[in-house]
Amino acid sequence: MRDPNRIKPVLAAIEEYWTMHPDWRLGQIICNCGREIGLWDPFYMEDNQLLDFLKSRIRIEQSEPQMGMEMGMDLTDPGEDRGDA
Repeated sequence: MRDPNRIKPVLAAIEEYWTMHPDWRLGQIICNCGREIGLWDPFYMEDNQLLDFLKSRIRIEQSEPQMGMEMGMDLTDPGEDRGDA
């Protein structure tokens, strides 16, 4: 059985990061974090991987706020009209 004590720290990190990026959707955060650590399917991402990645991103973005948009994440919504047409 997985340690239930992992839940609160993971959710706290998600909350802190999401608060830094309130326009993002939860699914965007989870999927994009997975991609950044090399997993295209978040189903296979372990909680400790997500927690470690989020802690790292939070530290980086707090020290260098411009880094939030430079992470390489595709933040566009495929259904969103970006005015390309």
